[in-house]
Amino acid sequence: MLSPRWEVLNEGSFASVCVRLPPDSGIHCESDAVVSMSGDVDVRGVLSGGFLAGLARTFLTRESFFTTRVENTSLEATGDALIAPSDPGGIALHRIFQGEEMFLTSGAYLAGDNGIRVESAMQAQLGNSLLSGTGFFLLRASGQGNLA
Repeated sequence: MLSPRWEVLNEGSFASVCVRLPPDSGIHCESDAVVSMSGDVDVRGVLSGGFLAGLARTFLTRESFFTTRVENTSLEATGDALIAPSDPGGIALHRIFQGEEMFLTSGAYLAGDNGIRVESAMQAQLGNSLLSGTGFFLLRASGQGNLA
């Protein structure tokens, strides 16, 4: 199966990401991130990780209770989805490999391949959370794939 291709558009303050979805593939993103999509692309809200994970994500990291699944339902054609953050700002694309983790501050997660798992995590060192201003809880991204 082919992986989605990610391209940052309009780099800078009002950046967005065009994700080209091969047939029968998908991504997940923040609940208000989808701007537009092609005809065979299905967008639906899901409670990722269950009720308690949704509560933890909402109250501990100030992220959305629901996440969005974006899937190309076509078995033949490539679909497109345009995603953008709700607040102006740049977008960085990261490739995470199996066994690696990336920690994100609140508001930094935009979208990821289906092979990426995003969950709330507590900072290991008390000093980091007190001195950095990021709070006690972060988002941990793990798995394999692209992350915006």
